[in-house]
Amino acid sequence: NLINNIALFDKLPYDPINDFAPVARLVALPLMISANPKAPFKTLPELVEYVRKNPDKVTRASAGVANITNIGLLYFEDIAKIKMWHVPYAGDAAAMQALISGEVDIYTTTVALMRQHVQAGRVRGLAILGKDAVRDSEVPDVPTVTEAGFPEFDVDSWYWIVVPAKTPQAAIAELNKAANDALKTPEVAAQLSKFGVVPTGGTPQDLQKLIDDNRARWVPAIRKLNIKAEQQP
Repeated sequence: NLINNIALFDKLPYDPINDFAPVARLVALPLMISANPKAPFKTLPELVEYVRKNPDKVTRASAGVANITNIGLLYFEDIAKIKMWHVPYAGDAAAMQALISGEVDIYTTTVALMRQHVQAGRVRGLAILGKDAVRDSEVPDVPTVTEAGFPEFDVDSWYWIVVPAKTPQAAIAELNKAANDALKTPEVAAQLSKFGVVPTGGTPQDLQKLIDDNRARWVPAIRKLNIKAEQQP
């Protein structure tokens, strides 16, 4: 990760800022915060109110301490001035199962993974996250985080392409064109929509700005929240 790892690790085997050149942003993966249907709140404002009145009684799952499913919720807790019990799991599948079973009250992951469970009534969608979030056509009753009253809860996820910093500009331009052309094809667009993924595309400069803007926001936030990832040997 070229953004969060700067703050999550004291040492890295690469330079996230200088070792890579941007090619293209590919897709955005909107996130959804959801609750177990038996939880005593049905909306995001109700969650905040309940946690304030019942400190440390609400449990929230994550797919790991350094995962956006934890970092994003810590960020929300800081914004809303609340505190939930964090229960980390080994990946999305385990955390989702914990939410469905009622082992935890709250989990946040991609709309693509969450919406089938919302449709089936296994979980209750509270909000789709991100400053530019829109309602998902498959779960139209789930509001955006702005509609829910917390526009500052701006958390999302993306896929992009970067290459080694010394890659020739001609090669970067060719890769960028190929990526953007692919994203514009009806077949690719239809498949991405099926999985709740939003095609973005754009220039290398667009991607660099996205990375720079998010570094400026997330690195200080992660350091303020004192989140650290355990380095693997």
